[in-house]
Amino acid sequence: MFGVWGGFKVVKEMAQEIGIDHKLYGTALTEMKVNYGHFKETRKKAIALGEPPSIVQQDLAIWSIGPALLGLDVLTMRYPEQSSIWEAKVALAKFAFRHDLIEKPDIELLRSKLLQSQN
Repeated sequence: MFGVWGGFKVVKEMAQEIGIDHKLYGTALTEMKVNYGHFKETRKKAIALGEPPSIVQQDLAIWSIGPALLGLDVLTMRYPEQSSIWEAKVALAKFAFRHDLIEKPDIELLRSKLLQSQN
């Protein structure tokens, strides 16, 4: 029963894999009602089946990109002046590009939005 709860450590490691602040990442996932325990249990089961922990961590981080971006959009609407949210979006875009999930992100467009949010 207790294995379903928790997962903060796994989410923190996923944030490190992506290159994003773990508190902001966790908040974005929470905005989308993502249960951290799901990540913990999925990781535990995959490793038990013989998957390398680094690959499991990477796969979980990849899976989380969609909910994290949607959560960051919610946070952007709520706190448009927070440049850290735009920086997180850039980090997620770069991570997705490194793993061939998207075409090259328009970093300049994201950077200009970041500058706008700071003014």
